[in-house]
Amino acid sequence: MGELEEKIKKELQKSGFPLEIFCQRCLLEKNWDILESSEYYVLENDTRKQVDVVGYFTESLRRKTPITYECHIECKKSADNPWVFFEDVRPTAGVKIHVDYESIEAARWSTSIVHAKKDLHFNNVAKSSIYTMAFKKGTNQIYEAISSILSYYEFRSDFLKKHREQRQLEGERQNLIIVSFLTILFDGKLYLANIEKGDNINLTETNNIILCQAETKFPRTRSYTIDIVTRDYFLDYLDLLNRDRELISNFYKREMSRRRG
Repeated sequence: MGELEEKIKKELQKSGFPLEIFCQRCLLEKNWDILESSEYYVLENDTRKQVDVVGYFTESLRRKTPITYECHIECKKSADNPWVFFEDVRPTAGVKIHVDYESIEAARWSTSIVHAKKDLHFNNVAKSSIYTMAFKKGTNQIYEAISSILSYYEFRSDFLKKHREQRQLEGERQNLIIVSFLTILFDGKLYLANIEKGDNINLTETNNIILCQAETKFPRTRSYTIDIVTRDYFLDYLDLLNRDRELISNFYKREMSRRRG
């Protein structure tokens, strides 16, 4: 390999492309598909951006009732700046299942989905709402990743709302349900910090943390649940999502049968 090719290779290794391709391969291995386009529009500064990876899985709950699971993923890498998340002081930090739907009927089925949360992977993972990058110089990768994930999710949610309104005007009916998992894939060291009385700090290296994030856009405040997952744990994490998919689909099937009966 020539000198130029070696320079290109080193430059690519420092970029985020290897982690994104790793992420795509893992999704395919775990039976998810990948969206070809994941652009979103930022109204505030009139720009188009792109979330790193979007995986999706679609199945049919019954006739004219498809459910799609989407995993919105931002990929970040840092060898020099470990990520630290402070354990939430609230005994039961709130998590949210992100659900969008196309019909009033699907909305009714979704009103009780909060009861399904207790069986999902969220409950076995430490929660946090405060974070920092150790030895940080320059931009905050965590903040950038969160902003991108939330902007893309909001863009998708608004698009689905407009699409739903248009279909209703045209007299079309489909009970489409979309469940979104928001994920940041991190290639680096991830720590959970716990501060005891007397300001004693305990650090524990971990592979998955739930970030409970709130964002206010006047006049409302929305809450979001974001998984922070290390590269080494990502395949296991996808197994957890596949289990969550099965549990949520079964919940909807029971709810549809109950309301129909």
